Amino acid sequence: MAGTTPEAARHAVSDVLAVAVATRDTGLAAAAREAFTHAMSGSFLAGACGVVGAAVLALFLLQSRKAEAAAKASTPTQDQFAAVTGH
Repeated sequence: MAGTTPEAARHAVSDVLAVAVATRDTGLAAAAREAFTHAMSGSFLAGACGVVGAAVLALFLLQSRKAEAAAKASTPTQDQFAAVTGH
């Protein structure tokens, strides 16, 4: 918000809009909406980055577990080896 914004309107968008209505300052209301929109888009972008990061991490973790399970399943146990070789 601009440095000329009243002190009562510096803490919440609802306070800014209340001051804008009381003073009939459409520029202040527009600035409040712009500041709110800018802050929310930054928050949403940060959240989206976190979700993508978590998805990539889950993908790598699940692939490594799948590879471990496949390797474990393809390695014969001693009993299976004995059954095949007769020893």
